[in-house]
Amino acid sequence: MKTVHDSGVAQGTLADGATSSLGGATSAFVEEGRLLRAVESYLPADQVAWLETVQAFLHEHAEKAARAGKAPSLRKLDDAIAHAVETAKTLAEVLHIDVVTLAAVLVYPTLQLGAATADEVRARLDGPLGEEMGGLIRSLERFDVKRRPAEELRRTAMAEGGHDAIGRERRKGVERRRAQDADALRRMFLAMAEEPRVVIIKIADQLGLMRGVREAADLWQAHEGKVTSQPLDPDPDEPFVTPAWTQEDCRMHALDTREIFAPLAGRLGMGRVEGELEDLAFAVLEPEECRWLSEAVEAIAEVRQDYVNRVCAVLREEMTEIDVHAEVSGRVKHLYSIYGKVKRSGNRDLSTMYDILAFRIIVGTIAECYQALGHVHELWRPMDNRIKDFIANPKPNGYQSLHTTVFCLDNRLAEIQIRTREMHQIAEYGVAVHWYYKDAGDAATARARPVQAWVDHVKQWRNELQDAGSAEAAQAVDAVKGDALKQQIFVYTPAGDVKELPAGSTALDFAYRIHSDVGNHCAGIRVTAEGANGRMTRRMVPLDHTLRGGEVVEVLQRNDAHPTRDWLKFVTTKSARAHITRYLKEHERDIDLQIGRDQLDRELRLAGMRKGIEGLTEDELQELADALDLPDADTIFVSLARGALRPSQVITKLRETVRPPVAEAAGQLEATGESTTAVTGASVAGLAGMLSRPAACCAPLPGDDLIGFVSRGRGVVIHRTDCPNAISLAAKEPQRVIAVEWPFNPNESLHAHIVVESTDRTGLVRDVSGAISNRKINMTQVKTVTNRKTDIAVIQAVLEIKSLAELESLLRELRGISGVISAERWTPRPRKLA
Repeated sequence: MKTVHDSGVAQGTLADGATSSLGGATSAFVEEGRLLRAVESYLPADQVAWLETVQAFLHEHAEKAARAGKAPSLRKLDDAIAHAVETAKTLAEVLHIDVVTLAAVLVYPTLQLGAATADEVRARLDGPLGEEMGGLIRSLERFDVKRRPAEELRRTAMAEGGHDAIGRERRKGVERRRAQDADALRRMFLAMAEEPRVVIIKIADQLGLMRGVREAADLWQAHEGKVTSQPLDPDPDEPFVTPAWTQEDCRMHALDTREIFAPLAGRLGMGRVEGELEDLAFAVLEPEECRWLSEAVEAIAEVRQDYVNRVCAVLREEMTEIDVHAEVSGRVKHLYSIYGKVKRSGNRDLSTMYDILAFRIIVGTIAECYQALGHVHELWRPMDNRIKDFIANPKPNGYQSLHTTVFCLDNRLAEIQIRTREMHQIAEYGVAVHWYYKDAGDAATARARPVQAWVDHVKQWRNELQDAGSAEAAQAVDAVKGDALKQQIFVYTPAGDVKELPAGSTALDFAYRIHSDVGNHCAGIRVTAEGANGRMTRRMVPLDHTLRGGEVVEVLQRNDAHPTRDWLKFVTTKSARAHITRYLKEHERDIDLQIGRDQLDRELRLAGMRKGIEGLTEDELQELADALDLPDADTIFVSLARGALRPSQVITKLRETVRPPVAEAAGQLEATGESTTAVTGASVAGLAGMLSRPAACCAPLPGDDLIGFVSRGRGVVIHRTDCPNAISLAAKEPQRVIAVEWPFNPNESLHAHIVVESTDRTGLVRDVSGAISNRKINMTQVKTVTNRKTDIAVIQAVLEIKSLAELESLLRELRGISGVISAERWTPRPRKLA
């Protein structure tokens, strides 16, 4: 196991069993040879020579510190330099990082621990590279987010009282640690906007850290007799040595890796690092699943190796035939991506999954990519909707490739990726790591612009992140974690600009991604996307429409449109939620005033006042406010919107103080024997201004025998006289029953329920619906239930009918359809209505 120590710049990792020797720094440089071999594979000779000068400078100052004889500080320096070399080696081997970043990583701990001064660095390492390195080191000093403050507390507790003290400190400082870690995360994102290489260094540092953490987690698992993520062969005679990290530490680092560092690596195009970080976190957080999956994948890969060799041989031969020099390979995808497929499908039988393996064709030019794709499709039939062109439409992190899934040898599905060598390097190492810094600024190349645009997007959070103590800053950090690091989809503006959003985002989230003002005044969304027939369709969608990748989204704005609280119910991105919340706080009373007024207006109309709020004078509104112990009518509206008042309270108080109770008015009018003619919105039983509506329970139609019931707060409800609800209500409260005639517009369509019973046969629903549509009757609902034992089908439907005569004529026609046993008007089950 690698022994891991906490030291100045980060958690220091001594290299492969090396031990620190006081009085010399030899152990700190055991990996220098591997580092130099790694950089020689991709850096020019003059830059390799300059890096050797940097290493010589570090040797000199390490020896100087050794001669000074300060053992504790020397050990700290020795560990820090060892870790710096290990991190630099990771950056070179895995990311092909530029020489300036490597030098900054190596020199930084020497400066931080006082073994060298900035003047000494400038004197020895001057020139353009040295000047750029100095700027990067200053960024590291400003945004040193590698060491967790809580871990410093843990080290202090360990020195003072051992593991018991650690437990006490941990219990006391949970909230403090969360606050400190949130601040560290905030500073890291600020660093990303200021100097992205600082974050790349942190990601590489986390990768080295997690390699040791996985081993520590497995040791804890084995010590407790549990399944480890990988086979271990411990010596039973050897005593258990407590790992450098506790089990809680291992889990904490793994969660940080999964939630922050792996997604960050993916966003910066560092595909290799992202995959390894995800696998390491997977091994720590789900060791049993990791062990099962790794063994299952290994077995599948062994079984399919012959198949992989055959496919690769065919592809090499075919590429040679079309005169394309190509590198062809087959590979197993990394474990955590396969585990995601297992969880989504719920299928643990890997033999049924075709995309565990992927084939890759690497060619020289973009033209050869498309030439190779066309030839592969000539050779094997492609699967529908599985061809993706990331060359014409690169991902925001710069990733480019052609993806296709074909019915390959033996008619098996196989995924094939085709890209140029340069695209492959971008996919593996990330455009931000090598080319971005070479071409940054106004001279940025097309391949660098996607990452530069993303860095510019991160800078938009700068102002919100400045104040560490503010609630808005905390929301901004949450927005970065919750939105920027999630799985993304890519949609387009009408101008063709690509916008990136977390998967599951709504149309309103898109509007806020354009600009907060666009979101605040969003009045509608128009989406252009491929329809079911394969053609592009353009349609209006609601604001809560969930976007899909590839859609073209147009935002329609209106000056009088503004956020409401309902918007908070369906937006998914935390940044959009923060903008809406901020707007509501600034304009809350005006919005509440309008919402409350609309709410009261609606309730008054339902209570039988046709004109709603307009039917009340200013004096009556003020009288109502006085009765509610409120200063004015506006306060009534605001209180309703905020839930401090219920609409029923206001209506009750209105009846008590301003208008007489509806039931009493109905009784007085009936006692006087006044007209009972019922007309919607005019009068029912002579009640001026009363609204009436058909009961949903029995769905009355013109021609039915009717009865009216004065409901509480909803006007007069019209029932059929044979309605079970009406009979029950009349028995309980006869004083609320009134005589009515048909009060509705004779041309108005009303709902009628029907039930058709028939022997089950093919085409039954088609024949029934055809008879209905031939009469130009709209069917709003339909439900079919078939009893397999009796072979009887029952169709229940809700129709829009103008009269009882029309319904009876339709039912007669339905009874004549072949197989139909009965067709009747249906009355829903009784339910409480008042």
